[in-house]
Amino acid sequence: LNGLGDIPFVKDERVFPTLDNRPIPKVHLAIREKHLGRTAREIVEILKDGDPIIHVQESLLDKGVLILDPSTLLEGDEKILVERLKKVLKN
Repeated sequence: LNGLGDIPFVKDERVFPTLDNRPIPKVHLAIREKHLGRTAREIVEILKDGDPIIHVQESLLDKGVLILDPSTLLEGDEKILVERLKKVLKN
């Protein structure tokens, strides 16, 4: 998922294998909640309520990390996903 690295106060990291040792690449978005003025949980709710609806894995939310699974995307979806994330995270 290219294009996430230029979002202020967000650090993207590609993780492979996953924390549970599965051979599926994931993207972890570490949110600097104090700087963004929103918690990771608030961001997840905004993503769920928006258009397009975006669901993330929530197992690291208590650490301010959203987990994205690009393996579920169809060709071209990554651009839509990145644009929506940028819109939510920059506002």
